[in-house]
Amino acid sequence: ISTIYEGYGNTIVINGVKNPSFQASNAEVLANENSNTIKLIPKTDAETVKLTVLSQGKVVDTKEFKVVQLPLATVEVVKDGKVIDISHGLDKNIQNASIQIISSSELKEENQYIADISVVVKRDGKIILTRRNFFGESLNDILQRTQKNDLIIIKTVDIKRKNSKGEYVPAKTANPIMVIPIN
Repeated sequence: ISTIYEGYGNTIVINGVKNPSFQASNAEVLANENSNTIKLIPKTDAETVKLTVLSQGKVVDTKEFKVVQLPLATVEVVKDGKVIDISHGLDKNIQNASIQIISSSELKEENQYIADISVVVKRDGKIILTRRNFFGESLNDILQRTQKNDLIIIKTVDIKRKNSKGEYVPAKTANPIMVIPIN
């Protein structure tokens, strides 16, 4: 049994069948006319999907797929397209760093995200700065206002992934809250 992702447009190629049609249990099938490549989108909470391939109304093959959850995306601080290691804090003088959503390397498609991210800066336990809807913007302005030992708290309030149909659907992140000390 092959594995496919829940709520994701899994690309399936069917070989050796002329003008196939498809039926699926627990999933939606997006097929292009005269194509042997489909997108199979399992329903939320489906455990398995059965895909039936037909040719001229006759069953040619039935395949069963195990459905697993999508790998979680991560919220990262990025500079020049590279993830910055923040495990020991963040240098307040870094320029042009931003907060980005990075999808799992397993996802070749549907890896565009939008997010509502809040950024809070705390100094000595007191909030000195709060920003909402902070996604993809440069951290320059925020970092300029920080001092050594301040904390930047990044919270993912909402995240959505663009699916195969071009719709933004709810998504999850592995690290919805990050606390980063300033060096």
